[in-house]
Parts: sequence; C-alpha cells; structure tokens
Amino acid sequence: MTAAPAEPLGVGEIISSTFSNTFRRSLPTYVLAAVPSLLSALLGLMLFGTAIVPAEADSLSLGAVVLNIVVGVISVLVFGALVIATYLEMTGRTPNIVGSLGATLVVLIPMVIMTIAYSIIVGVGFLLLIVPGLWLIGVFAPFFQSILIERAGFGAFGRCAALTRGYRWPIIGAYVLMGLILILAQFLLAIPIVILTLTSVNFADPNSLGQAIDLGFLAWLIFTVIGTALSVVFTVFGVVFSNRIYMRLKEIKEGPDGRDLQQVFE
Repeated sequence: MTAAPAEPLGVGEIISSTFSNTFRRSLPTYVLAAVPSLLSALLGLMLFGTAIVPAEADSLSLGAVVLNIVVGVISVLVFGALVIATYLEMTGRTPNIVGSLGATLVVLIPMVIMTIAYSIIVGVGFLLLIVPGLWLIGVFAPFFQSILIERAGFGAFGRCAALTRGYRWPIIGAYVLMGLILILAQFLLAIPIVILTLTSVNFADPNSLGQAIDLGFLAWLIFTVIGTALSVVFTVFGVVFSNRIYMRLKEIKEGPDGRDLQQVFE
C-alpha cells in the first residue's frame, strides 16, 4: 500500500492557481497557442473553401491527409514550446518563444516515440475498466515536463514514477475534477458554434444532411475566430494545469531548483 504523503499536494490551490495563471500569460504565448487552429483553418479554406464539414470524398482526399500531417507536426512543436515557455513565465522568467521551439525540436524524436508509447499504455489501461487508465495518468502526470524541461528522454516514465510516488490519487482527483470543469465549460462555450452550424443546415432537404456545410465567408470567419479563441484558452489552461502539478511535485520532492531551466536551452 502506498504511504500517505507527508505534505499534501494541494489540489484546490493547484486548480485555483491554474485559473488565475491561464489569463496572465504574455501575448506571444497566446499567439503561439493559436497557430495550430489558425493554420488548420487557413489550409482548410484553401482546400475546401468555407465548408466546415467537407464532403466524404473530400475528407479522404490527399489534400486532407496532407493537411492533417502538417497541422499535426506543427501542433506537436507548438505544444512543446508552450510547455517550456509557460513554465518559464510561471517561474518568473521571460518566455523565449523561438528558444522554446528550438528546445522542442531537439527532443522531438524521443518526445514523439514516448508519446506514442504513453498513449498505448494509458489507452490499454482505460480498456481495462477505466481505473487502471486513471492510475497511469496519475503515475505519468508530469510526462511532457520530464521530456521537455528535464530532458529525461526515454527515461521519462521512470522520472515520472519517481516524482508522483505517494501523490498519485490526489493527482487523479485533480485531473478528474479539472476534467469535469472543462467538460462543462466546453459545453457552454460551444453553444454559439453549434447554433451557427445548425443555422447553415437545410433540414427541409433530406439530401442536404450528411453533405458539406458551406457557411459562406463571413460565417466561416466568425466560426474560425470563436473556435480559435476557445482552442487557445483550453490549450493554455491545460498546459498551465500540468505545469502546476509538475512544479508542486518538484517543490515537495526536491525543493526549489532552477537548474532545469538552464538545461532547456543548453
């Protein structure tokens, strides 16, 4: 049985500080977070016009495949840079967006390989009646920070296990509570997008259902702006949350130490 932690994780403080820290980031951080969504929207505009749901044949086209690959690669780079830049900000440093992108490129290969392994392991855990998957999320909570900030590489799983030992159930509780909050927030904030989409569907014509929904440029622009804004908020929110858990675990287990910040840009 895992021994009770000597010092509490402080789930309430982590969640409250996540909310306050999400909206205190610098403008370059928000701009960086918007890149994947804006790029996806612009490439989609070039390939499919103002249709937000391409026809089935188009969605399987070479253009759609290329779009997904390009956006996917850039999203990985942006996410890595956000983790590093946001961590720098949260620890009182000036975020270096270019340096953060470069630092992510250095560890890109182990990051991709380990992320695939992580997804498979946690996915299998969720297939085994959910609880094992939640437990693994608790074990590997500072996964990206261990790779991006500490350069743990292929030793990331071991590093995560060491940091989270004794605190896994509180971490799971924090993730479950935060997940419920995000689900409710996404539901409420997505209402304008759903309304905009439904007003573009001709329900009187059964043949139109399942076909591409062409919004027209103005509605497409509104849809893109709202979607990008929501994406930025939730992305930055998630990064800040995971960084706060990592920072708290580091504080409890090892105390304040700035050496990891220097290693990022070496």
